[in-house]
Amino acid sequence: MKIRDIPLHDVHLHIQKGKTLSSYLEISKSFGTEILGITEHLWDIANIPTSNPYYQDKTLESVLNLRKDFPQSHTPKLLWGCETEYAATIPQVGICPPQSELLDYIVVPHSHFFLPGFTFPASLSQPSEIADYMKKTFLEVASLPVATVIAHPFDPTASRFQQQDFLESIFQFLPDSVLSKCFSLAAKNNKIIEINLGSFVHGLRNPLYQKTYLSMFAIAKQAGCRFCLASDAQRPEDLSRLSPENAQFIIEYLDLHRENIAIPGVDTLS
Repeated sequence: MKIRDIPLHDVHLHIQKGKTLSSYLEISKSFGTEILGITEHLWDIANIPTSNPYYQDKTLESVLNLRKDFPQSHTPKLLWGCETEYAATIPQVGICPPQSELLDYIVVPHSHFFLPGFTFPASLSQPSEIADYMKKTFLEVASLPVATVIAHPFDPTASRFQQQDFLESIFQFLPDSVLSKCFSLAAKNNKIIEINLGSFVHGLRNPLYQKTYLSMFAIAKQAGCRFCLASDAQRPEDLSRLSPENAQFIIEYLDLHRENIAIPGVDTLS
């Protein structure tokens, strides 16, 4: 289905252990989703060694094998990407340019706060520190050649940092001028900005998000960024985050049209 002139798409999801891709396809079809992107967590450990235990079994080969074992579905259209990592404590990204060409697109987060000591210094705890660190890492990810999509921008993905008062405090240290600078660089480098419905943990219509994420995306639009939609589903039922009703709310709130959208693996980014 289309909302305005935008095809309903979800280009960031993970397959839960013990579940099959078919269960995700079934729910997506019921929503009228036209494009579905599989983005398993990945670190190309064969070419970029890491001792981080989280990424020992999340290899490029596992993603390629999943794609090989599942033929292309026509409804929805399947895309094969990955969500790799920006390990900012020792700056490096988890996939090399030649390997990135094997996939349709590469999603790179700058705000994974669930891996202390790997993606951020474990000592960070104050809103001002977290805001400054996300600003730094956003600019670095926006400059990475392999990054197609910047995942869940300025969402500190750890429950202790996503509490309502704490999140609002973080954004007090992210003034419009700072966000405009960040998104202007992303637009210049043709990075797609992900509107991740998984970021709205307190409810899409919570007034908190009108002051934080929704106003932030408006700044990104003004800076010339293009967007894609994502559920960041871990379980099949998480796909409901990107229901047609929720997609319509976001699209109409931000006044998005097809020219404001860049679907990775489908649209030209230049």
